[in-house]
Amino acid sequence: MVCPLHTLPPVPILECAPTWRREIFLPGRGGQHPAWFPREAEGLSPATMALIAAYLARHRLRQPPVLDALAAFLLRRARQLDAKMIQKLIFPFSRTNYRPPNHPELFRRLESVLVQKAAAAPLATVNILMSLVQLHHFPLALLHEVFSPPFLDNLTGSPCQFIMRRYLSLLDVAVALEAQDYHGPRLDPRYRVCLFDGALTADEANHKYSYKGLVAEALRQLVGEEGYRQNEVLPPGYRADFLLHISPLGSVLPQTSQSGAPLEVPDVQTFTVDRLGGSPWLGRPSAGRLFGPEAAPRCSLLALGTEPHQHLPEERRLLPAAPEASPRAVPGRTEKAEEIRRIVLSVNDKWHYCQSSAVLVGSRAMCNRHLRLLGYHLVQLPYMDLERVSSMEGAKQYLCQKLRRLQVQV
Repeated sequence: MVCPLHTLPPVPILECAPTWRREIFLPGRGGQHPAWFPREAEGLSPATMALIAAYLARHRLRQPPVLDALAAFLLRRARQLDAKMIQKLIFPFSRTNYRPPNHPELFRRLESVLVQKAAAAPLATVNILMSLVQLHHFPLALLHEVFSPPFLDNLTGSPCQFIMRRYLSLLDVAVALEAQDYHGPRLDPRYRVCLFDGALTADEANHKYSYKGLVAEALRQLVGEEGYRQNEVLPPGYRADFLLHISPLGSVLPQTSQSGAPLEVPDVQTFTVDRLGGSPWLGRPSAGRLFGPEAAPRCSLLALGTEPHQHLPEERRLLPAAPEASPRAVPGRTEKAEEIRRIVLSVNDKWHYCQSSAVLVGSRAMCNRHLRLLGYHLVQLPYMDLERVSSMEGAKQYLCQKLRRLQVQV
């Protein structure tokens, strides 16, 4: 039997229904899915729905009719499913950055179920929590359970403890930046690690198709090799495609090395988000001299047993602010660090979006939210724009337009 979707692995439960599979994933004219699918989905088994969920996630298919049917199924069956099955069914929502219409009721149901089942499946629980956080939902009771010492001891003793420590570190970052109503325990500093110490798997696999090379050469010609940093690791571990430091007058500042910069921890009271002023900061930049421009080699300081502040009290275990810029000294002129803007150019390649959509996948969208909350000015460079650039001069003009909107002189 020939599979109409050649990338779908042969699975007995789907091989018997080629027409059903074709109609679900290949919408007809006008992009409409068959009206029978949501009704028939109620009678499908969890294993079948998990296969559908896996296909949606793998191919970044943001198809609301199918996702809505999946959400209705999950809401109805959540109490009968174990955490591992819930993990499979919730993942396509965070992957495609899609909140179904019933998400308030669905998220409450999942929280009440998972609080009871967390201890039995800690790895699945963390994965589910990560999906909810990427969708900008913070289940407070579940966060309290996951960050509790017994749960952490159970989780970190598993064979997957290193990747789980990364997930927990990322959850801790998200809580500090976005969960203003959460006042429970936080991740013990002994378990914190750098979020991303290398390129993501998708970026590594598709690097030859990326537009980063084009942007890098255009930037080099516009601002010089010292005017930007590529693949810079920013606290608390996010990797920026390109980082620029801009003076109060709008000029691009050269970025010099500060390999000996001290690693400090801001006070808990410095975490403020000015929602009215539109310039959120984790404290002031001058109070957060946590990383210099050469941050990448020192991310290992966050590894187990090497963090300088691991013995500090809980109230001081917070995130660093945006790193302080390091302008080259210019005679007769001084510039205050808090007036220097930090601009991140984010190259959004095709695989950073849902398929045939302008919606970023959930992990990319969350990274952007966090960088903005940390005080960085984010400039999006979508592949849809870059693929229309036909020459290096065109790329330079495109970057000039983007930067001049932020009053940058290039």
